[in-house]
Amino acid sequence: MTTRKRIAVFALAAAVGGGFVFYSLPRSEPSYQGKSLSRWIRGLEYENVNPSDEQRAALRAMGKPAITRLIAILRSRDSAIKRKFVAYAQNHANIHNRFIAPRYVIPENVYHAQAATAWEKSARQREQRSPR
Repeated sequence: MTTRKRIAVFALAAAVGGGFVFYSLPRSEPSYQGKSLSRWIRGLEYENVNPSDEQRAALRAMGKPAITRLIAILRSRDSAIKRKFVAYAQNHANIHNRFIAPRYVIPENVYHAQAATAWEKSARQREQRSPR
């Protein structure tokens, strides 16, 4: 086997091994019924502030880890390259329809709106449950 082939085989094996390790690592987000918190809060934006009963139950069941993750989401910021891509996509319908509209790439403002809405709903639930 030539040196080039050995390097190619080694690189391919390293990529496959790295992919396996990446996908086998535990997720840092809480989950409920096999769905992550990000998946549960999808669609909770300012124009849609009424979560379904199923979403409410999921937030309640995830408890404190969900609150901690929502805070982290609200503190996070998109990278410069992602902001540039989102700005470019907003001016090019084909790119927008392929990546932004189906939620493959979620812009920071949308993600923050989802987290803020979920935070508000969970805070209301805690207020209603706590005795006064």
